[in-house]
Amino acid sequence: MNKLNRWAVAGLVTVAVAVPVAVAPAAQARPAASRHWTVIETGFKAKQEACKVSVNHGHTWKIYNRLDSSKVTGGTLEATLRVIHNGNVARAWDSGKVKKHHVSKVGTVTLSKTNGDTLIMTLAAAQAGSGGPIAISKIKHC
Repeated sequence: MNKLNRWAVAGLVTVAVAVPVAVAPAAQARPAASRHWTVIETGFKAKQEACKVSVNHGHTWKIYNRLDSSKVTGGTLEATLRVIHNGNVARAWDSGKVKKHHVSKVGTVTLSKTNGDTLIMTLAAAQAGSGGPIAISKIKHC
């Protein structure tokens, strides 16, 4: 095999290895779209959505959360989900500022099924907001 052929083969091998790596993040993003979301709060034409999965051998809930601002006509919004344990924030998710016509990245928090953790959600714009405790039973399975 001459030098030119070796370079061509090496280039093809590099492309063959690089393509699956480049495709992997897109494949990981697909499950978020196929989840069965529960709307836990609405406001400003936005929806804060969540769903849950049992993890840790059934002892913990993993809560997926996102902010859908796709129908918002102006401004930016922000959503949070916090787990309160013994009066302190144990775990938290924040959507960051989400512009109109966008959907935030999906975030997660975990919540014990047995130790009395409380789940608190908020949805806020620059001028107003809402939020409060949410019963885990109100959130459907993903």
